[in-house]
Amino acid sequence: MNQKEIYQALKNKNLNASMIAEALGVSYQAVSNAIKQGKSSERIAKAIALAIDQPLEIVFPHYVQKKQKQIFRKKKVNE
Repeated sequence: MNQKEIYQALKNKNLNASMIAEALGVSYQAVSNAIKQGKSSERIAKAIALAIDQPLEIVFPHYVQKKQKQIFRKKKVNE
């Protein structure tokens, strides 16, 4: 999802980035950066995805790629 879609999805749920930030105990800027840049701590990304009732991999697809790389690396190390 792009940032406009994420903000709209939050709005549709009567939420906003500052509410997510307050719930997580992080700054508004941390949540805003996660939405705008698409990368952040996985905890913030998961909270945003949960808030808009979407899977993490739909909202922030790079997390799927990151996990796949980690699994591949771990497999190679074990070999």
